[in-house]
Amino acid sequence: MLTGRPAFPFQTLNFPRGTGNGERGPLFYYPGSHRLHQYNDYDLWMTVGQTDYRAYEDFLVELMEAEGLERELLCVPEGSSLIRAPNLVHGGLPVLSEGSTR
Repeated sequence: MLTGRPAFPFQTLNFPRGTGNGERGPLFYYPGSHRLHQYNDYDLWMTVGQTDYRAYEDFLVELMEAEGLERELLCVPEGSSLIRAPNLVHGGLPVLSEGSTR
């Protein structure tokens, strides 16, 4: 209903210690990034079996800057759920409170 096409679940995050949320490392995202071309390792001239996730992350940061998109923080209230566009560039900032759980 939200996208005008059938939806299907394809991913979940269920690990006890995440990369972020609040003092546990806020979630960030780039509004509008879901409308950009979807890039992957092969777009960075990597071969099959060769991966360099750091290079991919650096590429995305440069792309966001080139597109004029700014990173925003998203602190979600406990017990909330999110539905995000699959191509939305996002991540978690460093954990500020060691030993915290998601």
